[in-house]
Amino acid sequence: MKSYGRYKDDHRNLVRLLPNLLLRDLRLHHLNEYRDSRLSEPSKSGRSETTARATVAHELSYFRSVLTYALRHEFISEMPVQAWPKIKVDNKRDRILTALEWAKLERNLPKHIKEMTQIAYYTGMRQGEILQIEWSQVDFEKGFIRLRADQTKSKTARAVFLCAEAIEVLKRLPKDLRCKQRVFVSTVGRPYTRFTGSLQRDWKKGLVESGIEDFAFHDLRHCYVSRMRLAGIPDFLIQRQVGHKDGKMTERYTTIDESELIQLGRVG
Repeated sequence: MKSYGRYKDDHRNLVRLLPNLLLRDLRLHHLNEYRDSRLSEPSKSGRSETTARATVAHELSYFRSVLTYALRHEFISEMPVQAWPKIKVDNKRDRILTALEWAKLERNLPKHIKEMTQIAYYTGMRQGEILQIEWSQVDFEKGFIRLRADQTKSKTARAVFLCAEAIEVLKRLPKDLRCKQRVFVSTVGRPYTRFTGSLQRDWKKGLVESGIEDFAFHDLRHCYVSRMRLAGIPDFLIQRQVGHKDGKMTERYTTIDESELIQLGRVG
């Protein structure tokens, strides 16, 4: 299960900060105190000073789902709380790389992370999808990666188009004899399950050496969507490529900068 690691983190923080009390004694003020405590803690990702609101919202949503499951299967007779803390979350990101930043990042990332990064930049695939690619899914002749439904966030199989640059990256990768199926494996031949540990450390190091701030791996999808839109690719094709369920999400991934807005002055 791809989300297992995330749920483990949610559980760990809930156990660490929620008071040691019986479930029947749980009240809204306990959850509000948890929310406030988490929002004041330093961020582990380094992308902000304190824990992101979306992270805390995810943790509380996980806890609520656990209680709902317990109620449905009669492990508890009633929900201990009816109201839950409100956390306003705005996940929209406008950070994309300039051509110069992209050149610096390619130059400063270690080989094993640079190749993953290039695939994300040239295809718009999600991080989790990239880690799961198998060689049997790569069609060099027709230029596609064919993802299974269990590998995508939307639980829908899709074909990902490979541009010439992406094909070149994949063809340079050796097929590790210790793990013949997976495209991306560790130095000891084990398939990656999460972008953590040495992968995360080397990624952050590459960003620092490139002088790039406030940028996450997921923002590479924003880069892809914005580049395709500027190239005149229809929105419905971009939506299909990156695996968005509807056009509204694709629109959220589109970044418009000042140089484009200047074009408004050309209309008399």
